[in-house]
Amino acid sequence: MTGVRALNAPLWTSGFRPFLLLGFAWGALLLPAWMAEYAGAWSAMPALAGPLWHGHEMLFGFAAAIIAAVLLTAIPSWALTDEVTGGRLVVLAALWLAGRLAMLASGALPPWATATADSVFLPALALVLAPTVLRARRKVFVAPLVILLVLAAANVAFHVAAAASEPRAASRALEAGLLLIMLLYALAGGLLIPVFTSSRVPMRTFVIPLDALAVASVAAFSVAEFLEVPLGTRGWLAAVAALVNAVRLARWRGWRVRDDPLVWTLHLGYTWLVIALGLRAVAALGGPVPELAWMHAFTVGALGLTILGLATRIVLRHTGRPLVVPAAMVGAYLMMLGAAIARVATAFEPGVWLLTASGLLWSAALAVYLACFARYLGAASLPRAVAG
Repeated sequence: MTGVRALNAPLWTSGFRPFLLLGFAWGALLLPAWMAEYAGAWSAMPALAGPLWHGHEMLFGFAAAIIAAVLLTAIPSWALTDEVTGGRLVVLAALWLAGRLAMLASGALPPWATATADSVFLPALALVLAPTVLRARRKVFVAPLVILLVLAAANVAFHVAAAASEPRAASRALEAGLLLIMLLYALAGGLLIPVFTSSRVPMRTFVIPLDALAVASVAAFSVAEFLEVPLGTRGWLAAVAALVNAVRLARWRGWRVRDDPLVWTLHLGYTWLVIALGLRAVAALGGPVPELAWMHAFTVGALGLTILGLATRIVLRHTGRPLVVPAAMVGAYLMMLGAAIARVATAFEPGVWLLTASGLLWSAALAVYLACFARYLGAASLPRAVAG
């Protein structure tokens, strides 16, 4: 009976609850852990350079948890099917956590053990979501499922490279993961941002030709970047993607919602996607921009801001609370913006102070989220009448 009660606890009644809690906690610890490794205090994966471990955990640890939280909540809601709850949700959370523990102990574990523990979560998530996706009328939900499976393959490729002590191949696997998440971001952002904006700004929610071109342009750039076609071609593809997505962003008229933090954070996050593509275009076409600046603009700027804003909406909306952003969270959004600016700046002017500032601001922003909302994630939802 105790086990049954535990499975029925509020934490296991919706996918966003455990994965936002775990993801934000892990994300807040990641940069301090990497900075400790950078200072020589410890080494997670002796066979690979520290930035590769850090990059892996940003993508396949932190980002994967947030992706799980969003997909496990949004797909059943939009497809009008039952959510994943109880035992299945516990198993998914345990698989994610096992992967993180294995990556922390990877220096002491055989490579096959680390790889096995870390590689199960994404395929399991796809398997759990598959029945819901296949029952949905709108087949657009198949796209995230396909991206999840390819992302899982990139994770396996990373571990194969790590076992063979091939940092170049491991870096390529991480690049594939990053490009896949960028594609998923362009797809999901184009669905969520105009929907949330249209409640404040009268607008046509979707313009299918423009939206399709925006996603296709990011896909074309991603394929070219991964295949390492000539730099000039990559530069022009990035420039086209930046331009098309800038037009898409302008159509949403984010300046009209500057009084609503839940919405302007999403617009600001998408702006960083455009900035990232623009930085890549300038760098590839021979301009005075470091080659890796675009990656920091996307991961800290686009992902960081969007995750904070979207996670705030999710926890308030789906626990029955009013969509009122605490003042502390507005401060967290600004801290994440500062973290993005500082991280991109380190690409132009490497220095321990900028890097430290970026890491502290990133961790502080995620910690503020937990301070504001962790108790909601583990507590029962309010009745809608009370929330109103």
